Amino acid sequence: CARLDGDADRLVYFTALPNCNGKIELVDGDKILSLFALFIKEQLSILDGDNNEKVNNLYQAHLGVVQTAYANGASSDYLKQTDLQVVLTPTGVKYLHEKADDFDIGIYFEANGHGTILFSSNFLSWLDGRVNELGSTGKGSEQLKASLRLLAVSKLINQAVGDS
Repeated sequence: CARLDGDADRLVYFTALPNCNGKIELVDGDKILSLFALFIKEQLSILDGDNNEKVNNLYQAHLGVVQTAYANGASSDYLKQTDLQVVLTPTGVKYLHEKADDFDIGIYFEANGHGTILFSSNFLSWLDGRVNELGSTGKGSEQLKASLRLLAVSKLINQAVGDS
């Protein structure tokens, strides 16, 4: 299940735990951030292709995760262990948003679920080109799917957070 606040700029997921008298497990902003970061990293890896494929992928997307000192330290450590770039800012969406904007793909979520994913216009233009190129050649179906998934995420997520 998911819950939004009144202006739909905070998101948290939860699931009812089986056989636990109505207890729930909360998927807070730190977990949401981690899930998005790992998913996007995986899609970028697919776009890079493997050594056996001839992939014209000259663009190296700069993916970054932005957190504050209030983030769960275990989530920060985990993200660093997965070779994601983790940057800390002062507390507040204003600072998180500003730093996330420095990346081709910048991800931030506060523990309360307030956050977003920012995609640079350069990256989205490149991604559109990849979709057109891969779609017209009929090659690289996995790369095409990864490109389409990233474009879908960019359209699904609200990149403009109200109070930043």
